[in-house]
Formats: sequence, structure tokens, C-alpha cells
Amino acid sequence: MQARLELAEGAEREIVFVLGARDSTAEAITLVQNQRGVGAARVPLGEVWKFWDEKLGLLYAETPDAAMDGLMNRW
Repeated sequence: MQARLELAEGAEREIVFVLGARDSTAEAITLVQNQRGVGAARVPLGEVWKFWDEKLGLLYAETPDAAMDGLMNRW
């Protein structure tokens, strides 16, 4: 996937890419319409973060190296 976006110096913008599959074109269009925009994207993104927090939060390791801790605990 590739998109061209030009921003002025110092400008910020959030971009949302909706990826999915449905059995028909009409269902795919409905999916895109329901997930359009940054606000709509935050809901499933929050669910993904919650899923990984639950999975990765089961174990915790502490080492003398903070970088290694980051790799082991949140990679």
C-alpha cells in the first residue's frame, strides 16, 4: 500500500487505512463506511491494544538493561 501525502513544515495529520474483506462489494462498502475516520478507527485499535496488553501482560521480566526489558515485555 502506498499513499502520497504532503504536509507543511510542522503540520500533523492522522491517517487511517481500512483493510478488510467481505463476501460482496456491498458488504465491503458498508465496512468502509462504518470504519471511516480517525474516531471510528480508535475503537478497534483500542481493542487490539487491550488484546495485546492481556497477552503480553502475563509475564514480566526485569534485567539490568532497560532496553532489553522493553524488548522482552512489550515487543
